[in-house]
Amino acid sequence: MAGFAQVLVSGLLSGGIYGLVSVGLTLIFGVLKVVNFAHGDFLMVSMYLAYWLFTFLSIDPYLGAILAIPIMFLFGALVQRLLMKPILEAPHVVQIFATMGLSLILQNAALLLFKADFRNVRTPYAKSVFEIGSIRLSVPHVVAFVVAMGAAILLYTFVQTTDMGKAMRAVSQNSRAAKLMGINVDRVHMIAYSLGIALVGLAGVLLTPIYPIYPTVGLNF
Repeated sequence: MAGFAQVLVSGLLSGGIYGLVSVGLTLIFGVLKVVNFAHGDFLMVSMYLAYWLFTFLSIDPYLGAILAIPIMFLFGALVQRLLMKPILEAPHVVQIFATMGLSLILQNAALLLFKADFRNVRTPYAKSVFEIGSIRLSVPHVVAFVVAMGAAILLYTFVQTTDMGKAMRAVSQNSRAAKLMGINVDRVHMIAYSLGIALVGLAGVLLTPIYPIYPTVGLNF
């Protein structure tokens, strides 16, 4: 019974990261109606970002999130303007090939710059655990779960209560009607996409003390 409880809790904690990744993906699809096949590769980019912040500036990954989130948001805004905006009205097959192409570009850029070597962020707490009864809990997994759930709650509050959140819901339901009502649909698309990338960027930062970093790590998510 104790073994089952351990597996259940460990799976639940790991699920927090997957949940945060999927929240960003769902936000992008819900508002832009585009399946982002490069979503996992943005996670890879943020993991490398956290790694280099830790390696060169000795910034702890969790503190590095303060820098990584706005950087990934701006990166998402750039990609949305240059790639996503021109293909929003294109056939789905064009959108699929465009985002898959972006995925390959990001993977091969990482391979060219950083090689295929596995890299790890060796923090003092990376292997820290504490016990509740017979259940052993990994500190990085618990932190990742708590932060992921907090981010999901903040996103829900943002979407439900703010003017921009309501605009996102309106665009998600009917972008043409939203435009007729005076909503700046292009701006909503940009913010939704950038926010989705920022969320997966946060997930990547939370993963760095737990998971090895390599160019195709995003394919696992």
